[in-house]
Amino acid sequence: MSRIALAIAVFAVALGPGAEARELEPLDFRVTAATPADFRAQADAVRASLRDGGRHASTPVEQRARIDVLLGSLQAMFDARGSGNALSETDRLQAVNAQNEVNAILARNDDERVICEFVTQTGSHRRSKQCLTVREREARRAEHQDALRETERERGVRGNAS
Repeated sequence: MSRIALAIAVFAVALGPGAEARELEPLDFRVTAATPADFRAQADAVRASLRDGGRHASTPVEQRARIDVLLGSLQAMFDARGSGNALSETDRLQAVNAQNEVNAILARNDDERVICEFVTQTGSHRRSKQCLTVREREARRAEHQDALRETERERGVRGNAS
């Protein structure tokens, strides 16, 4: 079975008779809706994760716009057909592609994604593993930049006073 046929089959099973909307997993947007209202709830959950303080708040504006377009096209498909079961094979393929693109964008901009790296402590050759979320890394970077600006400002003030 080709990858496309498999993706369509997986999507068809998710939208098959009796499919119920399930809780949206934060990192894995899967269209599991059987009705336009079910899909609207899923799309709203994705949009909520993009707002300030949400899991995907660091998503750039142009990528947020792309997600909105993709969710809009999926919603239009559901609205036009009335149910996931009525989607044509072409619609299902487009839906799988849209779903995969949304997932790719969200995965790259997941503020709770943990990134581990080996760091060498200043004054030592000893390396240790440091694991931080994207949000924590960004907060530390901002703190370090603020401290550097403050140090530069203080040096500038002292340098002008001499």
